[in-house]
Amino acid sequence: MENKKNQLFWGMMLMFMAMTFSCNGHLSSTEVDQARIQGLIFREAQESDVSVLMILMEQLGYPIEASTMMENIQQYIQAPNHKAWVAEKHGQVVGCVAVAITNCFHLPKSFLRVNTMIVDKEQRRSGIGKGLMSLAENYARDQGARIWN
Repeated sequence: MENKKNQLFWGMMLMFMAMTFSCNGHLSSTEVDQARIQGLIFREAQESDVSVLMILMEQLGYPIEASTMMENIQQYIQAPNHKAWVAEKHGQVVGCVAVAITNCFHLPKSFLRVNTMIVDKEQRRSGIGKGLMSLAENYARDQGARIWN
């Protein structure tokens, strides 16, 4: 079981490490309209999200202690090159994306790294992940991050 978790972890890490993004800090008007229809709100993660983010992380296969989750959220709030957003549907957090702007040793420009991306298992395939990734892409463009295709 532990070996499968490790394989899943490294597979996801390789996939996410290969992802970099573009865009402009906000959802497009079409995406905003679609989100409004679905009752979605996207906002930055905050300390009060600890308990629901713990549940989402467990769904992803990474149980986490409340104190560690709180520390991580605080770091993302305080660190200038880190961001974490949540998606709320009718007042309930149903997804999260956490990203960092970082540099490659061998490249002159920074890029966006997706550290965590999760949508509640009951809400998947409904556009929530797409909305969260749009926020991440927009943030990358705002920060002048490199776009890899």
